[in-house]
Order: sequence, then C-alpha cells, then structure tokens
Amino acid sequence: MKFELPDIIAIGPALPLRVEDGLDDAVFNHPLTIKLDLPEDWIGTHIELRAATTVLDSLYSDDQRLYFDTLPDNRLYRLVKLDVAN
Repeated sequence: MKFELPDIIAIGPALPLRVEDGLDDAVFNHPLTIKLDLPEDWIGTHIELRAATTVLDSLYSDDQRLYFDTLPDNRLYRLVKLDVAN
C-alpha cells in the first residue's frame, strides 16, 4: 500500500494525493478510509475531494483530522479547500 502527497506546498488551496495498493483494480476495487492530518488553516473549512474535474465528495473538517473514502487505484486525487464566502 502506498499513499503519497506529491508537491504539497506547490499547489496552494489544494492537496494532491495518490493511493495505490499494487493489486489488480478490476478485482480489488473496494474503497479505503483515509485519515489525514490537515494544515492548520484548513480546520473548520469546507473541502471537496476531486479526481480530474469531477467532484467525488464534499467534506467538512471540524478538527485537525479529515476522514474520507477513496479507491486505491493510483489515480491522482485532490483535496480542494473551498472559499464558501463567495
């Protein structure tokens, strides 16, 4: 199992992540629950989990950790911090 946060500081209000298990995705296609410690300025914000241009889930973090489900299919996902004031 491999979990990456590539180029985390270069993206701004988005955190890229990739989850890969090395198994055949056609057979092993069950989501995993990911627990992620958030940057301090993300606490109490609305967050979207995206793959390419598709929003997969809307999330809200009220503490330092964020829990979400994702497939370990080596796809590049992004957690995007939303500005709900606009």
